[in-house]
Amino acid sequence: MNTEGNGLGVITYAIGVAWAAQEELEVIATHPARAHSFFVDEFDNLYQYVPRVIQNICTEFNSQPRN
Repeated sequence: MNTEGNGLGVITYAIGVAWAAQEELEVIATHPARAHSFFVDEFDNLYQYVPRVIQNICTEFNSQPRN
């Protein structure tokens, strides 16, 4: 689990392509790792995850406390 930026409100996404190991992506990604890590078989298929990543970013941003 990624803890480097957790105290600062940093959310880390891990996107693996081709030979990436899902377990390594989950170590890099912010918890819950399944929501922040993605795997595609080739670069041409990255577009499939853009809407989901954008939705996650917007949802997480809107759920952050405001000062």
